[in-house]
Amino acid sequence: MNNLRKIISLLLLSLAVQSCADEPTCINSYTSLIKLKFVDENGASEPIIITSLTALEANSDIYPEYTNDTTSSVNINLNPNEAITTLIFAQPSDSDTIVFTYDLYPEFISEECGIFLQFNNLDTLSSTFENLTIIQPIIDEEVATNVEIIN
Repeated sequence: MNNLRKIISLLLLSLAVQSCADEPTCINSYTSLIKLKFVDENGASEPIIITSLTALEANSDIYPEYTNDTTSSVNINLNPNEAITTLIFAQPSDSDTIVFTYDLYPEFISEECGIFLQFNNLDTLSSTFENLTIIQPIIDEEVATNVEIIN
């Protein structure tokens, strides 16, 4: 009787493990998060004070609040509804604006995982920062820095 219970328990356990193996893996590295880094002329991190950060085209709920924060980097989401995002960085002495453009590529992964939105070809339409360089135009979780701004 004990052996029968052990056999039934092992069968049930193997069925449970096997059923989990059939579930899809929906992991991807797509993101709408761009990484901006403020640097000096030598490429070293250079903190700035951001009194506020405003995104014009998008729902403000997806943007972090910056209130008199001193930072050398900003990670911020691009607008997933448009191929343009305007960011206004208010600083104690002035403000700067960057207008980013990018391509949106919806990619069907599978019926179980659905569609993921891929952001590529990051570029600037305009910027009031004196020196801004797109380091990596592909927006991906594994990218360390997309944009460097010499402050």
